[in-house]
Amino acid sequence: KVNMVRIVPDWLMNAELSIKQEYLSAFQGGDGSRFAYQKNGNTFKPNLGITFQTTHNNYLEATIIYMNQIRNF
Repeated sequence: KVNMVRIVPDWLMNAELSIKQEYLSAFQGGDGSRFAYQKNGNTFKPNLGITFQTTHNNYLEATIIYMNQIRNF
């Protein structure tokens, strides 16, 4: 999977928060990490393990864009 362009589809970028949460949970869970959050009154504290992607140099810029898409959820 290091030789491919990754993108987050528009429908997911525009999805409601609960759908994005499920995507992040599956994304992190696929590598053995987990997405969790703590609720304190009316505030939430999300916790996401260290996230990284391995890619070939030819796909580095596209992978950075992909990771920034995820970060901007």
